Amino acid sequence: MASLGANPRRTPQGPRPGAASSGFPSPAPVPGPREAEEEEVEEEEELAEIHLCVLWNSGYLGIAYYDTSDSTIHFMPDAPDHESLKLLQRVLDEINPQSVVTSAKQDENMTRFLGKLASQEHREPKRPEII
Repeated sequence: MASLGANPRRTPQGPRPGAASSGFPSPAPVPGPREAEEEEVEEEEELAEIHLCVLWNSGYLGIAYYDTSDSTIHFMPDAPDHESLKLLQRVLDEINPQSVVTSAKQDENMTRFLGKLASQEHREPKRPEII
């Protein structure tokens, strides 16, 4: 017994990929693997955070930071920095950390600098959280 349009040796084929079916409305396009990967990368970049650890002692600045986008820890060998902490400000401007971690036993200059940075946090949305 044969059915109309059926071939017993072959599986029935639907319309070609991308071709519209006359019986059903065309569904929204499904992103391909490459497009889905690009969307994931964009989401990861949005979620990436940088956490900075900083110490200043006797005129030398020690910095390390963790980047969540590639799970790496970066460090800068101790470098001389003026009491105004201009080098630290340049680093903050460059990496724009989510948070700054330091010791509670910091030098008074560092305490003032971080206090000013924390007071700016409410005015500028991209200022780091001071921990």
